[in-house]
Amino acid sequence: MDYRTELSGLSRNDLNIIARKLGIKNYSHGPKEELVESIVSTRTPKQIKKIVSPSLWNRYHNHIYGIASVMGFMLAVWALIPKSPQESQRLSESVAITTPSSSEPAPHPLQTAPKSSPTLVPTPTQISNFSPSQKRPPAQRMESALDHVNRARTLLGRGPEYYSAALAECNSALRLEPKNQAAIELRNSIIELQKQ
Repeated sequence: MDYRTELSGLSRNDLNIIARKLGIKNYSHGPKEELVESIVSTRTPKQIKKIVSPSLWNRYHNHIYGIASVMGFMLAVWALIPKSPQESQRLSESVAITTPSSSEPAPHPLQTAPKSSPTLVPTPTQISNFSPSQKRPPAQRMESALDHVNRARTLLGRGPEYYSAALAECNSALRLEPKNQAAIELRNSIIELQKQ
C-alpha cells in the first residue's frame, strides 16, 4: 500500500512528528512534499503503517492505566465502608485496644515525661504575639542526658513491663552524652534485669 496520499493529507506538524518518530534527519526543512517523499522512500510500508495507524494499545494505553487506577481507588474505598451497623460494631470491637484491669489505665511508656519538662513547640499565643520586628524569643532548653536518665529510673521503678522503655531512655541519654557514666550503669543494670 502506498502511503503518499495518506501522508499528503496530514498537516506539516503531524508530518514532523512522524518524521521524528521514524528518525528522519532534517525533517523540519524543505516543503511538505519533500518530507512526504523522504518518508516514503527511506522507510518500509510496515514502519510507516506502525506510525500512521497505531494499534489500540499504543493509542490508548495511558487512558487504560488511568481507568485501572481509578477503579482500584474506588474498590479500596468501597472495601473500607461498613455494610451494616452490626459490621461497624464488630469492626470497632476488633480494633479496640484493651487496657489493664486496674482502676487507672497505665500510662504509655513514651508519655511518661515529667510535667515540668519544657516543651519545644511554641504555643499559639507565643506565635500570635511574635512579630518580625521583635527579637526572636529565647530558645527553650533541650532535654539533657540527665532528664533521660531520671525518666529511665522512674520507668525502671514501675516494673518489668517498662524495662524496654527505660532502656530506650538510657539510649537517648547516651546519644546526647556518649560517656555519661550514670546512663551507662543504668543501661547495663536494665539489660541484666531483662535477662532474668
